[in-house]
Amino acid sequence: MVSVALGCTILTSIAACSSSIIPFYNIIMALITDCESRKAVLSVWGSVMLIWRAWRVWRTSGKDVNLAKRTVGREGMVYAMMILASFL
Repeated sequence: MVSVALGCTILTSIAACSSSIIPFYNIIMALITDCESRKAVLSVWGSVMLIWRAWRVWRTSGKDVNLAKRTVGREGMVYAMMILASFL
């Protein structure tokens, strides 16, 4: 079950970052323009942190209850909100 959650987190994070990462030209332009850089930073940072947290839970096979609660709790919501904010 934890492996499925990790896989879904990784796929969702890659999908959220795809519009910022795929074309290299857009990454360069994202560093120049404010709106695009905001989107890139929010999507990449939020996705990386979600993947990092999910990987840590996966590594412990979900047995570390405190880590799992933090991952799905407030910290996880903050990173998910960052990803959602990148679409604005």
